Amino acid sequence: MFAELSITSNFTFLTGASHPEEYMERAATLGLSAIAITDTNSVAGIVRAWSEAKTLTRLIRERTELEARNGPIGPPVPGHLDHQRSPILTHVPRLIPGARIVTDTGFTATALATTRQAEMPGSRSCRSRLGAGAPAPAHRSAWYSSMR
Repeated sequence: MFAELSITSNFTFLTGASHPEEYMERAATLGLSAIAITDTNSVAGIVRAWSEAKTLTRLIRERTELEARNGPIGPPVPGHLDHQRSPILTHVPRLIPGARIVTDTGFTATALATTRQAEMPGSRSCRSRLGAGAPAPAHRSAWYSSMR
């Protein structure tokens, strides 16, 4: 199975081109097992991708229930035509939250959640993994002190 782990959406200004919803729909059509929306210094695209995943899950469930009751959806195909059914979505890829961290010095890293707990709102997994035990830079400490 294939999983795309570094997708940049249009929430990364002047870099990403497609909407997160489009990425999620296309990944489901291609049968990808997972995708990670990793916008630059942001997790803004994840919310819309997650919303689209919920919509796709609902549509798949509704179609499965309807076809179980009534048979295949759509008009009958005449017997003399060689007709292929269009691809039908059967699963939704797992959405892995992440961010592409770019510092002012040029350092770049992609931070992905490693566990389900790390994917929960309010989690500090990415921050704790990137700077575990490291003291805050002097300029940042001064800025935080001035904000209190």
